[in-house]
Amino acid sequence: MSHHDRPPSHDVHRASNGQSSPSLVSRVSRAFTWNRTPPPPPGPALSQYSTRAVPDSGWCSNDFMFGAAMVIIQDATHKIAVVHDTRKGGWFFPRGRKDVGESLEEAALREGYEESGYRPELMPHWGPHHAPDPSQNKYVNPTCEPIFVTTMYWPRRYRNNANGQPEQVSYGGEYIITWYLGRIAEDAVRETGTGMPDEAGYEACLLSFEEAYQRVPLSERQVLVYAWRVYAEAVQYNAQLREAEAEATAAEGAGESTGTEGQPPSTGHEEKDTAGGDAEGKDPAGGSRLPLL
Repeated sequence: MSHHDRPPSHDVHRASNGQSSPSLVSRVSRAFTWNRTPPPPPGPALSQYSTRAVPDSGWCSNDFMFGAAMVIIQDATHKIAVVHDTRKGGWFFPRGRKDVGESLEEAALREGYEESGYRPELMPHWGPHHAPDPSQNKYVNPTCEPIFVTTMYWPRRYRNNANGQPEQVSYGGEYIITWYLGRIAEDAVRETGTGMPDEAGYEACLLSFEEAYQRVPLSERQVLVYAWRVYAEAVQYNAQLREAEAEATAAEGAGESTGTEGQPPSTGHEEKDTAGGDAEGKDPAGGSRLPLL
């Protein structure tokens, strides 16, 4: 036995048969050391609405599934549709797996309808994104691009075989969920019986932001906070556009009556701050004001 192969003297004791064997303390210590896997270093910090970056990864089709979810808002009331599971008592936003051949947008609309009972449509917004725009100017028009992505890990699954022994049926994997903003009309009526049989106890309620924040799980609160910010900024900016259009129309009318050409004011679109904005936004009807979180 070489010097490097020989265990330290304090790691062994003399057994009754005269042979050296590791002590109990040594065995426990070594097991603890072998099983201690240092946690990976945290990824770089991103924006205030996101968790840290994750390591570059790759999963085969057996180990992931795509889902779509939607935060549905009623423009006229600024209320948010939150689904209540009356059987289990939970509250959540509509979401579910994408069907074969279905786009993520279609999946979000379908899940929004099935689980909430309301028929939503995608809400155009001015939220920042990194999708290429053929116009070469991302913010000339609003988009319906997704506003958030979340991931959920599901563990390995087992079931008993014919012999009563556990048998692995799934390796586990990553559930990748893409979130969209949706909207419903002021006179929208909630339908019943729109979901799957196991969703029969789902009832959607229209709640204020504060009420929704208190009810949804922690994993969905950050989605709600960001969705509300994107929505409030859209309300504010759309109101500014309407005001600018009204001023331009009035100026044109004044120019025709005086024989001069009125110069429409700038909409300020090129000055839009997609990452922030003012501290509060206007209601479309000019009434209550929406907080920008």
